[in-house]
Amino acid sequence: MGRRDLTQAFLWIPRCRSIHTCFMKGPIDVLFLDRRRSVVSRHAALQPWRLLAARRPADSVLELPAGWIAAHSIVEGDLIEW
Repeated sequence: MGRRDLTQAFLWIPRCRSIHTCFMKGPIDVLFLDRRRSVVSRHAALQPWRLLAARRPADSVLELPAGWIAAHSIVEGDLIEW
């Protein structure tokens, strides 16, 4: 929060099914992941001051720089590794 440039950053939040973007300076991409780190839901360019909860069972959330989902052609079912 409070950073304008997230081009080199990501945040993985384990055991999480909902997030907010309150106090963020710009949009972010969000992936909800299951226990295998498979994408169960994706949200591109989520704007500041939004609340978001997983519609399908999720085990964690991955917050990414805006545009990351499109740049990597991420779709539901993809496995995310790091």
